[in-house]
Amino acid sequence: MIMINDSFEKKNWMNKFISAMFFLFLPAFIFAQYNPKCEWTKEAITVDGNVVDWNPPLRNYDSESQLFFDFKNDDEKLYLCFQTKGESNQEKIMKSGMKIILSSKINGKHKSIIDFPLRSSKVLAAKEELKLDPLMAEKNSHHSFIAKDTLMELKGFANTNGIVSSRQLSGARVAINWDSANTLNYEVAIPLKELFGNDFDATDLSKEISLTVVINALPAPRSKEEMDEFNSSERMKNGGQTDAVSEQQKMAARYAIFQKTELKQKFFLAKP
Repeated sequence: MIMINDSFEKKNWMNKFISAMFFLFLPAFIFAQYNPKCEWTKEAITVDGNVVDWNPPLRNYDSESQLFFDFKNDDEKLYLCFQTKGESNQEKIMKSGMKIILSSKINGKHKSIIDFPLRSSKVLAAKEELKLDPLMAEKNSHHSFIAKDTLMELKGFANTNGIVSSRQLSGARVAINWDSANTLNYEVAIPLKELFGNDFDATDLSKEISLTVVINALPAPRSKEEMDEFNSSERMKNGGQTDAVSEQQKMAARYAIFQKTELKQKFFLAKP
């Protein structure tokens, strides 16, 4: 009888998990369906995770990735800015990483990738520490992230590739920070020569650029015990409180952390 009950519980857990994940796959309306132009900036943007240079709110939003985003350029650099308010989205970025892919046919075919922050399975080992005091752990994890997570991987750039500092003075530069409303800000600056090659033709900059942003998923629970532990942790974050939202919606919101999401957007560089 014990084996039957255990089997039933596991099957019931799996059905709930599949149902919630199916809810996540339902089509979402994507606000960013047009192909906007960059905004020309007369002054270089400081990449420090502070979005004051962007005059928020950002102009675009993608509902699948839950990212607000914008892009600017001058005659030397392309600037990208992303923001996300959701806790699960922030946790995915911090623990599993985010990848930016830029493709174009400017001066030949180009596909450049920025992988930041770099993640590994060792990052998840810190999860036990985060259970001690969720509010203090969140604050400390932000400070720790800014201080220690300084490496990114670059692929497909003209001069600098491989694992390098996100704060390098030349080449692509990336920064993450949080504002007073606990919004995660993610800024990028890429020299056009790094993106299109040292001898790119400035008259060719009217061609379309494709942007893909991938927010990686956290590994899904592999057993009922791991799922129970996850649900218990989520209830602790919420102070054990429940609301009027349906159980399926609540499960889908919790399990969103196990779903990879992508932002796909095409745009054009601005001219002075």
